[in-house]
Amino acid sequence: MTSFSNEVDIRRFSKDDYRTHLKEVVELDECFFERPWKLENWETFCSSREFYIYCLYDESKIMGFSLFEIINEGEAVHLHKILLHPVMRGLGKGYRLFEHARNDLAAMGHCGCYLEVATDNKGAIALYEKCGLEVVRRVARFYGNGDDAFIMMNYS
Repeated sequence: MTSFSNEVDIRRFSKDDYRTHLKEVVELDECFFERPWKLENWETFCSSREFYIYCLYDESKIMGFSLFEIINEGEAVHLHKILLHPVMRGLGKGYRLFEHARNDLAAMGHCGCYLEVATDNKGAIALYEKCGLEVVRRVARFYGNGDDAFIMMNYS
């Protein structure tokens, strides 16, 4: 059985320095995200938006990440993706990753947060509710496969 450190090493990357870690992030996304982006999607996003990627490390390996876009000159942040390697799930690491990123972003003046989540993604919804986000509406057929999404947000 593999054991993982209780300590959490989370690092922030921005438009200036994300490229050195993008390959590992894309590999995690492709392997474990239900709706992964292709490398071209990542490149287009990263070249045209203001964003931060927060990576969770176990030793020197990226085991999770979150991707936040800065919206309306910092009025809010949009969580586009959060992902943990399956072996890291259920250990509180997703909560730590999300809260670390939110606290860091708030310290930079970005206090509002919103996201979309599939209505059947109970684990993610529970995480977001634990982090203080609330469902504000349901969007029918939001995803390409026809699934509905909840819009969740908070402004603390």
